[in-house]
Amino acid sequence: MFSQPKVVSTKFHPGHMTLVEFSHEQPFNDDYIMVFLGGPGLHPESLTIHRPIGVTRLDTSEWVCTRTTDVHYLLAGQEDPDQAKFNKAKDKALLDFFFHEGLLIQKENKIYYPEDKVSGVTDRDIRLAECNRLMNEDSTRAQQEHKKNQEGKPKPAKFKYSKTKYDFMAEDMKLYEKSLKEKSSKDLDLKERIKQLSSGYETKGGPGRNEPQVSISSFKGKRKDIVLIELLNKIKKGVNTPEPTPGSTPGMGLISDTSEKKIQELEEANKRFEERCQAYEESTKVMADILTKVQNFGKTQNPGHSVSWKIIQESLRSILNGDT
Repeated sequence: MFSQPKVVSTKFHPGHMTLVEFSHEQPFNDDYIMVFLGGPGLHPESLTIHRPIGVTRLDTSEWVCTRTTDVHYLLAGQEDPDQAKFNKAKDKALLDFFFHEGLLIQKENKIYYPEDKVSGVTDRDIRLAECNRLMNEDSTRAQQEHKKNQEGKPKPAKFKYSKTKYDFMAEDMKLYEKSLKEKSSKDLDLKERIKQLSSGYETKGGPGRNEPQVSISSFKGKRKDIVLIELLNKIKKGVNTPEPTPGSTPGMGLISDTSEKKIQELEEANKRFEERCQAYEESTKVMADILTKVQNFGKTQNPGHSVSWKIIQESLRSILNGDT
């Protein structure tokens, strides 16, 4: 479903098997970080911290946490199977609104702009089809030029096309189409009708597709490099062993002021982390303790029962959000 994870240089126990490592390729064209957890006598697990996938109530500035082996459920369900039906019903509701308000004119199954609003051809379907044709031609030409410019580069940049149909409209047509969009967006009755047309579909994880994507609130609105540094800080802060006594100094330092200072290259940050870890004599024990703390927290949420992956996942999410 996606490319083999690539483990980068952040390692917490020099000279020992690494229990937590981070990877940051982009398997589904989105920011993501993978966290690998394991230890003696413990089955290794992997988490993926990523942007919301598919249809969700979350916005693109948020981050969610998913078991890596469950990511494919989200990818498989990222599109609403009834989206085409919804789009068709929505378009009809919009046209009915425009006809009722006199913003567009319907004659013999054709749709026209009012003659005093748009110059030239007033058949809306013909004008929109021409805009789409011009946009497709321009996109194809831009993609070919991009491919030519990237030839021979070790890591070619991905092609991005930012133009829309508005860029290929005559000025009077563009202004009128934008006014249609603005007026329809402000009509509360129309909004309610369109809302009722929606199937309410949501991209969820798990074998039963019944596990919603939950935001990690402390990471909302932050870039991937900052999220990675804060994630490392939270893990280090959460596993200081033994617990600091009054007047003592925790054994592991944190990177501070990440939101106020310019973030240096990620490899430099990783190097600083490695140097701190090398100075910490009990690094292997410390990183093993993270699983113990997560599992113990999970047991308090589910006393008397074995700790399922779901409990461990919720526990780790609570630690990341600073709830414990």
